[in-house]
Amino acid sequence: MKKSATQTDAAQMRDRIARQWPDLSEFELDRIGTRPERLYHALIQKYGISRDEAARQLWSFLRSPQKAAAQ
Repeated sequence: MKKSATQTDAAQMRDRIARQWPDLSEFELDRIGTRPERLYHALIQKYGISRDEAARQLWSFLRSPQKAAAQ
């Protein structure tokens, strides 16, 4: 059975998050899914960064071109 486009997009997003923030555990990645607000809070908790820095990193990540398909 083929994966739907949504499942493929979610898997690509998970892979991008895991590459960008390698200290996030499998459990955390599962919990984050494709929800930016969960990633934002995970960055603050896991990396101990300020809310402003977490927002900056998240914004930069979301605006960056997706290179997962090319790699």
